[in-house]
Amino acid sequence: MKPPQGTPSVARRFKAAACVGLLLLGMLGLGASSAGAATSHYTLMTQQLAQGVQLRCADVDYAAAQGLIDPVEVRWLSAAGVKCPNEQYEVMLALGTKGQLACADVQWNAANGLVNWNQAAGLLWRVPGCELTKYAFLVALAAQGGIGCVDVDWHQNVGLISAEQAGWLKASLGNQGRYCYTTGMGARTSPVPKGWLVPFGDWLIQVQSWEPNVSAQVAAYNRFNEAPPPGYVYARMTVSTTYTKGTGTGSPAGINVNLIDQWSNAYDDTFVSGGSGGDENSLWLKAATVPGGTVSGAIYYKMPVGSAAGPVLGYHPYITYSDVPVEWRSSK
Repeated sequence: MKPPQGTPSVARRFKAAACVGLLLLGMLGLGASSAGAATSHYTLMTQQLAQGVQLRCADVDYAAAQGLIDPVEVRWLSAAGVKCPNEQYEVMLALGTKGQLACADVQWNAANGLVNWNQAAGLLWRVPGCELTKYAFLVALAAQGGIGCVDVDWHQNVGLISAEQAGWLKASLGNQGRYCYTTGMGARTSPVPKGWLVPFGDWLIQVQSWEPNVSAQVAAYNRFNEAPPPGYVYARMTVSTTYTKGTGTGSPAGINVNLIDQWSNAYDDTFVSGGSGGDENSLWLKAATVPGGTVSGAIYYKMPVGSAAGPVLGYHPYITYSDVPVEWRSSK
């Protein structure tokens, strides 16, 4: 899921709450006929419906594109049974025809996957001088299956989208619901960005969050958890893991992710006892899963305060990396 890109205008709020959108249009005079009266074409269409005429989305699309009905009337026709696969697009089309569509509306809807590329292109020419951001462009293309992982990689590598945006796009791609993931393991000079799925033995791993100091929570979990030495803290990384082996079951307790800090010190993961009221989200305490199953949980580390503050890189302790010497494979 992609986070919202910016603040929605009245046109964009149509999607989130149709009833509120109708009220706003009436109050602000956006997209509604003068004095609140229905357009003559809308009246004609409702009369046809009453007579049993089967109207289709193509009729709504034509009327919206020609400026014969108001945006609010697209919603009314939908409520009357004339539904379109993407009602949001038809509303925006009616707004654009009447000169009430802003460039930000098109960009926001494209970036949030509410219109695909073909629909966005049809709206852009109604807003002179408007262009999609590269991220919105890719999301709109992805909505109709028009891009792959290599496209995301290229746009990130040349700086047209951020690593975070690339992660959102990667999570939305794939075949039959399986995420698209990087085929490389990364390197210290070019690490795999947070949010991407990375092959990790029999698993795919996606880093979801990093918390540099959870010492107080660890102490509260169980009084027998050892306090970190002076200058050290417990840090926590939350990950999502998918078991990719074709047979049997996989236990996330066997997953090891070591870390390297900016001073080339390496750190093993650390077991944190749950006990009474402990951290039930610990990855080590999660049950085994079947092929294709996904398990999320937390991995803990004991490390210096400065190291935990980042940046830190994760790596598989049993895979050979050209730039991760063997001697780094144990805690320092």
